[in-house]
Order: sequence, then structure tokens, then C-alpha cells
Amino acid sequence: MSDYRVTFTNNVKLGQDLYRAGDEATISEELFESIEDLKVIESKFERIEKVPKTIEEMTVPELKKYAKDNNIDLGDAKKQKEILDAIQAAENSNDSEDGEDSQTPSGE
Repeated sequence: MSDYRVTFTNNVKLGQDLYRAGDEATISEELFESIEDLKVIESKFERIEKVPKTIEEMTVPELKKYAKDNNIDLGDAKKQKEILDAIQAAENSNDSEDGEDSQTPSGE
């Protein structure tokens, strides 16, 4: 998934956001694809690759979504550190079950 840095050629309202001709903005790939053919952005634009956040960088809602998406039971964890600890424990448990040993580099 990417974002796009664009410059608008016309005044345009996208959702609640109003852009004037000459305004620059970073928009989602989905929005870019929906307006690309409308000729409201300059033909020169910059594609920006999104780098996924590490779990340590995630907010509480992002951590909860990550846990749900990865079938991780958070138990009673409510605070960011508690949730992060629960996710890391679950992932470490999965690594052990898969026979992976994170302490020994591969090839040794």
C-alpha cells in the first residue's frame, strides 16, 4: 500500500477536505486511484511507500487490531505495555512451537 504526494490543478473537495489549485497533499492510494482520471491533479506526482509500524510503535487501538488479526488472546490486558507484553509472549510461544530458536543464528 502506498500514499501519493500530489499537486491539485483545480479546486476540489474530497470528503471534508477542500483543496485549491496549487495545493499539495499526501493522499491514500485508494483516493489517488479514484481521482486520477478526473484531471484534478498534476501528471507529476510522488509515490510514497508506507513502511509498516513495528508493534512497539503501535497505539493501543492498533495493537488490539493486530492481536485480533493474528488470533492473539489479550486476556485482561488494557494498557499499552500489557497488550504489547501479551502479543510478544504469544509470538514467542508460537516461535518456540515452530521449532525456532531466536537465540541461535541460523547456520550454526
